[in-house]
Amino acid sequence: MVATRDPRGCVIDPGAPRLLIREDEAVIINQLKLLTGGEAGDGVFAVSDMLALMFARAGLEVLTTQTYSSRIRGGHINASVRVGERELLSQGDELDLLIALDLETVELHRKVVRDGGIVLYDNSQGEIDVGDLEGRQVTVFPIPARKIAREKLSAPIMKNIVMTGAALASVDFDADFEILGRIIRERFLSKGEKIVAKNMEAAAAGRELVLQMNKPKRYKMEKRQRARKMLLQGSDAVAFGALVAGCRFMASYPITPASDVMEYLVNKFPKYNGVMVQAEDELAAINMAIGAAFGGARAMAASSGPGIALMIEALGLAAVTETPLVVVDVQRCGPSTGMPTRMEQADLNLLIYGAHGEIPRIVIAPSDIEECFYQTIRAFNLAEKYQCPVIVATDQYLSQSQRTTWPFDLSKVAIDRGWLLNDDELKKLDGQFKRYLITERGISPRTIPSLEGGIFKTTGVEHAESGNATENPEVRARMMRKRFAKLDTFCKEDMQPPKVFGNPESDITLVGWGSTKGVILEVMERFKHEDGLDLKLMQLLDLWPFPSRAVAEILQSSRQIVVVENNFTGQMANLIRQQTGIECTKVVKYNGAPFTPKELHQRLKELLVVPEKISV
Repeated sequence: MVATRDPRGCVIDPGAPRLLIREDEAVIINQLKLLTGGEAGDGVFAVSDMLALMFARAGLEVLTTQTYSSRIRGGHINASVRVGERELLSQGDELDLLIALDLETVELHRKVVRDGGIVLYDNSQGEIDVGDLEGRQVTVFPIPARKIAREKLSAPIMKNIVMTGAALASVDFDADFEILGRIIRERFLSKGEKIVAKNMEAAAAGRELVLQMNKPKRYKMEKRQRARKMLLQGSDAVAFGALVAGCRFMASYPITPASDVMEYLVNKFPKYNGVMVQAEDELAAINMAIGAAFGGARAMAASSGPGIALMIEALGLAAVTETPLVVVDVQRCGPSTGMPTRMEQADLNLLIYGAHGEIPRIVIAPSDIEECFYQTIRAFNLAEKYQCPVIVATDQYLSQSQRTTWPFDLSKVAIDRGWLLNDDELKKLDGQFKRYLITERGISPRTIPSLEGGIFKTTGVEHAESGNATENPEVRARMMRKRFAKLDTFCKEDMQPPKVFGNPESDITLVGWGSTKGVILEVMERFKHEDGLDLKLMQLLDLWPFPSRAVAEILQSSRQIVVVENNFTGQMANLIRQQTGIECTKVVKYNGAPFTPKELHQRLKELLVVPEKISV
């Protein structure tokens, strides 16, 4: 079969029920990307969150993104929602629907509205020039949302709900407000029936305006009878994974975008006897977490680049005292304050090498919502088994993007607390308990303080097996070898090799880590259908210790190797060369935005050898 395109130019599966033909007009069904924009404080995210939840409850696949400035009010912000019937791997390209709560939004985004798309804008404060839009068959709906909310509803804050009702009508979805009504009731019933009714009235006003204009409908969103998925963002999956893993202590200092992890757990911990501490700074936070872990709790800290930099000294303390600790780094643009609300993957070198002196640590980079959950649980198990810091590296895009995800399978969850001695085991010891006993695997017995027979000293200076401080060169050398032997054991017993997607026999390999996986997979499909090029992706999950042998085996037969990452210097490509000697081509982006499929496809096409199409 030959792949075909829908009216938007997207490659679709042959025979896929994407289009409904009415007279001479093609109507696009269940395939939509919308963007809501306005000024911070206008309720932009409330609109996108509500629409995303509606589509998810209708049995559709959803992926959302947020773009906002590092200020409380004012300045342009926007949020996108992509909807489809198949799993969505990236935020997509052009817009089908632009919902503009102010005129600036139209000017900023009108060029990325695709031909035949829709623009809804609040014209309470003026009109826009529609010449170029109409020339591209874009349907424009002027909606005086502010005016309606102020004059008819006496509730100016509800302008965003007016626009929500208009948006639903423009894509012919939830005509009777069955889904919207339930969501509004869930969100506003605590404020009283009057507020619920007002919100429904606001949505109805927007809907009626669109219907009265009687313009052509080119989009139709329909419910599908499917098992409902969760709509979850990456930071929530990380936090939920920590909770399921048994984490009961977290100390952090608020920092964008890592604060979402803290905000999730601060609401959940009271129910599970957990403790959340908002520390005075990041150094205090990680030291508190180390103290809790030393006392036997599963503990964590979360931060972003600047905060991780401040935690580095204490990371060494956790390593030398062999205290289990999980640290989450939600990467953002640096250096210094950088762009706090934008994404980047530039902390790789810091996470792998950051320390004074040399310490063992494990670094994991989940790539999607599922991995955020399961890999966080794994991080707690690894931290206690190997008694060292384990860092979970995400980024702003992965952390704050919502996606539809199947409910997690808790039967897959196993808790491994490592070599943790209890009272009975301590009583059977022949002689003194040696907390830092040198073993072939590098792992020593651990105990919770206060147990009889398990008393030991611990210190940040070098120490002997007993924990007593020492400057003996021979003991120092043995302890260094012992600590790093744990990483050799990890490589043999627990390291997860890179995942391979696509055609394993392809001699062109794309390499990704973290959140780049999704967009790379989507672009691979484009190459296959549009260019006749069958590629493979190597996704690195365990970043440190580096899986050198597995990486070399995958890459050795590749004619072309391209590493795709969001940083300036190509840190992963450099790491591969350092650890394997294999040179890779770098495709990097460092402006604070993730790759779009169209952009990445074009940049890769300029590098790869694409076979010429033969006309028959």
